[in-house]
Parts: sequence; C-alpha cells; structure tokens
Amino acid sequence: MNGTLINSTVPAELEALLMPVGKLIPVPAADLARFSQEQLSAFCHKHAVYQLPTTELIRFLEDEIGDRTAIEIGAGNGAVGRALGIPVTDSCLQQSNLPGVRELYDLNGIPRVQYPDDVLKITGNHAVMQMKPQVVVGCWITERFNTETGKGNVYGVDELQLARHTQTYIHVGNELTHGDKGLLKKYYYEEVKAGWLYSRSMQKEHNVIYIFNFLRDGK
Repeated sequence: MNGTLINSTVPAELEALLMPVGKLIPVPAADLARFSQEQLSAFCHKHAVYQLPTTELIRFLEDEIGDRTAIEIGAGNGAVGRALGIPVTDSCLQQSNLPGVRELYDLNGIPRVQYPDDVLKITGNHAVMQMKPQVVVGCWITERFNTETGKGNVYGVDELQLARHTQTYIHVGNELTHGDKGLLKKYYYEEVKAGWLYSRSMQKEHNVIYIFNFLRDGK
C-alpha cells in the first residue's frame, strides 16, 4: 500500500455502507462500484481488510459449497464465513506475541487485524484436521514458505497439506499476490474472474478465485 493510499480519505458513506454496526458486511458489487479503487483500497488499509465480501461473492461460494460441510480459514474479520454461516477460524497471527510479528506491521505503519469474538483462534491446518470439512474457504491466504518460489511465510498455511485432508479448497485473492502458490503448480484448478470481485488490490482486473477439487485429481 503506497503512501498516497495510506493518506487517502475514506468517505463516511463507504464506512457506513460496509461497517454499519462495526463489523464488515457483504454489499452488492454495484454499491462498491460507486467508489474509486483508491477509496476502497484506503478503506481496506485502514481496517486491515484484504477481501471485500460482495453479496455476489457470497452467493457464488454458497453455490460451490452446496450441502457440504465447510469452514473458513485465515478468516481475519470473519465477514465471508459469517455471511456463509460456517465456522470462521484464524491463527490470529497479527495479534500474537510471536517474535517480530507485531513489530513488522507497526514499524511499517500497517494496521493489524482486529479479530472479532466469533473468530476461532486456531491455525488453518489444525482447523482442517480437527473439523474435517469437505470444503475449505480462504481469502488472501499466505502459504507456508515455499523453497521453490522463495515466497510465503514461516507462519503461513501449508496448503499442500490441505490437499490430503479436504475435498475442495476455494481461494479468493489476486493473481499478482497469489499467482505463485505451490498448489497452482501441482494441482488442477479452475480459475474464476468476475466484476464483482473487489479487494484491497489496486489491480482489480487481477482479482481471482482459484478452485481446487482434490478428489478429481486422484492424488
């Protein structure tokens, strides 16, 4: 997030639209289209939001999940999973006391996620192992450090492990940030792009959903 956006003013109308009672809620994509991407990205920076949950995104995910069991990992503010009516989980890393984590965000002037009470504090991999969902939903998930790509985070999700313990993994993100995921090189996936995908990225055209159906791969 560059300095221009950090200093951008977030319209009061946008705040009232997305957080009318203090928690992020889904809104129609047409409502977000009334604002510039700079304003949307500034809102995301201010509130440590990565994915804006449009009602269209929620409907899409509902259709993909169907009658299967599901959880959200790396849920952050929990808006997506809450709207879907599924358990919302997060390691709550940004509020942890792990060495260097808070300092990294604070020294760079990056607001940290404030996790609502309904977000279950558990890592993504442990959540999947314990809850055994058929579908895992994740938005802007940082993968476990990948030695092949040199990207990821030591505290990130081992997404390759997910392939062994769930039927379907739906990742919502942005190609410029998530296009080098190890899963994309190992497993078949469907790619979905749509005008109703909004995120903190200034490059809206690169917002994308990756859908991995591991059972179909036979791996």
